[in-house]
Amino acid sequence: QAAIDIVEFESADIQKLLTKKEQISERLTQLMA
Repeated sequence: QAAIDIVEFESADIQKLLTKKEQISERLTQLMA
């Protein structure tokens, strides 16, 4: 069970990082425009 919790936690972290990356690239696109 603990291993499953760790995997879910890490994938949630990765999801947050991907979201942040998308937000940053959107902001960069707006700045360049």
